[in-house]
Amino acid sequence: EDDHGGLDPHLWLSPLAVSEFIDELATALEAALGIDLDERAARVLTTLTELDAEIAARIGALESCELVTGHDELGYFADRYGCEVIGAVIPSLTTSAEASARQLAELKKLVAKHDVKAIFTSVGTPSKVAKQVAKETGVPLVEIATHTMGDDDTYASFMDRFVDTLVNALS
Repeated sequence: EDDHGGLDPHLWLSPLAVSEFIDELATALEAALGIDLDERAARVLTTLTELDAEIAARIGALESCELVTGHDELGYFADRYGCEVIGAVIPSLTTSAEASARQLAELKKLVAKHDVKAIFTSVGTPSKVAKQVAKETGVPLVEIATHTMGDDDTYASFMDRFVDTLVNALS
């Protein structure tokens, strides 16, 4: 159920990637609901474009954006905003995989080599393994919300909080 066939399913972590399917989604919803969503779709695209620019400015202001994650989930984000994913506690697109002792040893070397400032984990990352990597490297473990939104969240507030957490940990 968690097998993504090698394709990164985490496209929602890039507003630019999300904007690519808004027109098609609006068209499908218009056909299903019998309503005109052109104006709303245009507003959503404007909001996503503005959000993308804000995130780009905030990440661009960082000295560097090198990321170690719980699993391979920040590819779209990293590609869009010029970050580099150094490694992952679980080097897989799914959290149901496990890292080998060799992979964890290599990750610790990479963390030291790149002077990583934080190890970012999210839902599904085995906390015991992530805590051990953080302890052995002396790098803080920072939880990020990448898969859930609060009841009162908008996509923009979700992304703002996500970026706040990244920027604060990397500053």
